[in-house]
Amino acid sequence: MPMSISAPSVRWAYAPDRTKTSLAWALHAGVGYQINQNLTLEASYRYLNLGKAESGVLVNPFLPANTLASVKMNNIDSHDFRLGMRWALGSGDCCGSPAPEPVFAPAPMVRKF
Repeated sequence: MPMSISAPSVRWAYAPDRTKTSLAWALHAGVGYQINQNLTLEASYRYLNLGKAESGVLVNPFLPANTLASVKMNNIDSHDFRLGMRWALGSGDCCGSPAPEPVFAPAPMVRKF
């Protein structure tokens, strides 16, 4: 029975040098609706642009040639739609009734002789 030999795996490689950076920026917009004193529901949108990325020459020690080409990516961006809720801790009663008025001690009695 003949044995088959598979090619070495090229699933991973690393770039030992060369770092290139670029400007990343984001744009946010959203709305919130207050359900009660403690709970707010919100919907938001975020556009995220990470600029460009470029790796150095990729190296895979399991390949006979030992090196691969570099990887270049342009316009790395993301469009995110998000739903969320915020719960305010320690802000009074959850049912919307106002917090009780603080009780102050009476002023000290002053006697003038």
